[in-house]
Amino acid sequence: VILLILLVTAPFKITVNDVEQLNIYNDGLTPVYMRVADSADNGYPIYKWGYADSRGRVVIACIYDDVTEFKHGVAFVNYVEDKGDGVGENYWYLIDTSGNRRGSLNFFYSTELGASDPVGEFGDDDRLAPVYVGGKYGYINTRGEMAINAAYDEAGVFIDGDARVRLGPTAYFLNTKGEGLTGTRFDEERAFLGGYAAGKQNDLLVLLGRRGGILRRKQAT
Repeated sequence: VILLILLVTAPFKITVNDVEQLNIYNDGLTPVYMRVADSADNGYPIYKWGYADSRGRVVIACIYDDVTEFKHGVAFVNYVEDKGDGVGENYWYLIDTSGNRRGSLNFFYSTELGASDPVGEFGDDDRLAPVYVGGKYGYINTRGEMAINAAYDEAGVFIDGDARVRLGPTAYFLNTKGEGLTGTRFDEERAFLGGYAAGKQNDLLVLLGRRGGILRRKQAT
């Protein structure tokens, strides 16, 4: 309620994406968007994203085309740069809670991704996030550096220290050092949760423990 009053009485108009975002204050900030201009072509409003603090003040300017929530002190922001003649560059990069850029890497949107973004989420405890670079997935750390080289066709979020990746028809699990866990190559798989994961190998369902050790096998039905 207090936040709603602040948003209404603030000297600028900011808008949250949905009602649930009123409670999202990771690292003390929440994504907001503002109407910054009107299109010269058709007069439609132009909105940009930034971040507000718990007092409803925009502390990172609304200059981005899209943003993610902050986690571990960083967030991904999206910028569409107009190169003229209908040509633009659509890319994401990492910022900190002061709005300063982390690292120098840009992660460009690709039509190969469809509706997906070229950046993913940081793990709750593991400070690595999947990113799409040059047609493959790898992982970036919170300093904006590539921590695991882009070599995978799919890459999941780190959970309990491990992440599911796929290379060609084979899926397996990586640790935060980029090492494949022993015995975790599957035709199908499910991510680690609570220290366990499930997978399918040659029509056998298997239960994995930490470090990739197989705890149980069962014939698939």
